[in-house]
Amino acid sequence: MIPDLPQLNAIESVFDSSIRLYQRLPDPMHLLENISQAVYKHFDASIDSKTMKLATELIRTATGITKLTGLVPSYRWRLIWGSYPVTWVVALTDPKYVTHRSIVVLLSLVASILYAKPEHRDTVSWLRLIGASFLLHRSLASAGVNIRLSEHLLWPHMPAVYAMIDGYNISCESHEYLWKAVRKVWPAINPTADDAVTQLVARLCAQNYARYLRVDKRDRRSHALLYKWWKEQRVERMHVTGDASALVGMLQQFGFVEGESWYRESGRVVLHTASIDPPISAPRPPSLSESVTIITERHTRYVYLTPSIANAHDIASRSTAVLPPKPKPASKSSSTAAAAVLSASDDDDLYPASVDDADSSDDDYRPGR
Repeated sequence: MIPDLPQLNAIESVFDSSIRLYQRLPDPMHLLENISQAVYKHFDASIDSKTMKLATELIRTATGITKLTGLVPSYRWRLIWGSYPVTWVVALTDPKYVTHRSIVVLLSLVASILYAKPEHRDTVSWLRLIGASFLLHRSLASAGVNIRLSEHLLWPHMPAVYAMIDGYNISCESHEYLWKAVRKVWPAINPTADDAVTQLVARLCAQNYARYLRVDKRDRRSHALLYKWWKEQRVERMHVTGDASALVGMLQQFGFVEGESWYRESGRVVLHTASIDPPISAPRPPSLSESVTIITERHTRYVYLTPSIANAHDIASRSTAVLPPKPKPASKSSSTAAAAVLSASDDDDLYPASVDDADSSDDDYRPGR
């Protein structure tokens, strides 16, 4: 997603700000899972055992979730944090846990925005995501939580990506599930048959439809609970004290006008994110179709200009080149000389149609990273 540049240092002048230096779209599922694990680990270490036991009992009663450690799916984390009005706010009444309560509220707000349907994405939700991500990132850093890849992607990358496309359409939950479905239906097909692919796809479609019915029912039940818990809750204006230069830089970068969607007041920045604030008309986030066009154009250009992903343009220009014959195996007596010649040669000159597809993107996000 980086345009063609004469040199690497020119990237800063192209984007005018380091907040937009990203190359791929962060996935809300892994983002929420990894951050939630870090937050819960911090809570377990910093909240006294009696209070933590009360919180887990309340969560079990309200949500039915008993497993809070290890690999907890993102949809469960959404319920765990979203149950705040009936769980965490009841357990964390001590004033010393005000930061913990703030972290839960912000994390729940971020999750609700990233998992909202595309039709609910507007300028207000974008502004709320910017403010909540910044405040949550700052709270985690001040609490001593390690800022790993996911915490870094939360701020500043996720708000920048949300400027182009909603989180609902970049989540990979259904795609990640496919390997489980393939493993389940694989014994029922004949891999050597002429229609092996048709057999596999037909079974995958049936399996995914059955799963959709189950997951849709589960999600509707979860949404009903979240709506009941947060029905009387209102989003307030976000107040940012201290150094807010990064936040102001992002607001200015994306066209949020000072005095209309945010303002400065006695050493703090205030965002118009309250439920009672009038709607914000600008800047308008692009539609889904516009976002697809932008992402496709940038991704295609990125692929063509990145040798580590695909040398498509070089291969196309050299496709008519005749490959030289491979050298005959050298005798033992000349092995040393042959090794010296090969070490001094360029493999790309010998085999111009080869493609080096090794890339850091192969090492994808993993829970606990």
